[in-house]
Amino acid sequence: MNLGRRWSVPALGLAAAVLFGYVVTHRYHVDEPAPPPSAAPAPAGLPRVTGDRAAGPDGLRVLVSGGHPQVLDTATGRATAVAGLRLAAGERVRLRPVPAGTVATVTAPATSRTRTVLLPRGGGRPVLLGEDVDVVPALRGTDLYVSSQGPGGTSVLVTERTGAVRAYWAQPGKLTLLRDTAAGLVASQRGAVQGTELRLLDPRTGAERRRLATGRIVLAAGPISVAHVSGSCSRDCPVTVTPLAGGRPRDYSLPAGAGIPAAGEFSPDQRWLALAVPGQYRNGRLTVVPGFAQVLDLRTGAVTRVPGVQTAAERRPDVGWYGDVLVLGVWSARRGQLAVWSPHRPASLQVLPAEPPGDDRFAAATVLP
Repeated sequence: MNLGRRWSVPALGLAAAVLFGYVVTHRYHVDEPAPPPSAAPAPAGLPRVTGDRAAGPDGLRVLVSGGHPQVLDTATGRATAVAGLRLAAGERVRLRPVPAGTVATVTAPATSRTRTVLLPRGGGRPVLLGEDVDVVPALRGTDLYVSSQGPGGTSVLVTERTGAVRAYWAQPGKLTLLRDTAAGLVASQRGAVQGTELRLLDPRTGAERRRLATGRIVLAAGPISVAHVSGSCSRDCPVTVTPLAGGRPRDYSLPAGAGIPAAGEFSPDQRWLALAVPGQYRNGRLTVVPGFAQVLDLRTGAVTRVPGVQTAAERRPDVGWYGDVLVLGVWSARRGQLAVWSPHRPASLQVLPAEPPGDDRFAAATVLP
């Protein structure tokens, strides 16, 4: 293991200790979740979610990111604070559940810089993972891949849940880690062509195992495949799904004029791919084409548009799966709206009564395992 290219483990430990001291000594207040507002009809205009209002499925909990972080029990509507999270006034946070706990990436007001901590499962002190880093959980166990980009390339630390560094490797270029899988570590790398290169790496060394595609924009990385579109396509772009373990990619056509998806999520059984399309300005920003969600059947190629979901311009719905139920989040500056939909009952959208406080730039809804 070569630690001399950029960092040494002792130096990393010292830097982590200094940064952790900042986290501990800096003054914070606990951003307790506000109680959900009373149910009310969707406001005129966008965003808008319309459907039958009912409680969510038993056991479905949603992790809310943004300026009002909280955990929502969709069956009861009860909101609770995110354990261990402390925010200073004006800070926003992006939250992601991992086997070791919750990864919290905090953005300070009027800055693009971030700090990322692990909120350990079961409680305990937050573990500082770094500043301006990306974090991906290991496929097995509780280790984390913590990556940072610099002038010399991308450095990756394999980090234990305690913050101890288990291993280190580096690669030239700007590499973004997406997901650890049985086939390898899925990553995208910005290159000279429009879009990125999709690569499959050895998680232990960063060495390339397979080049998946070139000039692509990633929509979703699943355990067995990755979905992407061409970086040079501007209209009616097919979605390509590439198997990670080998085999031929498959192109799926979307309805004409439906817009280009910006993100997606594979269902747990890999049968469905949810696609989130952002709203768009038209006619010199005088007209808004609402954003929406659609679901691709990966067996048949059929595409179903989720009814009742309309987002504002330049904002897409959040999409995530709870079994074979699709969970959606739509945000404005005033409030968030959550809904569930099933491909087995495509005509019906169920709007949940829980409405977290709004935050149209940073808010997101993530399904908890």
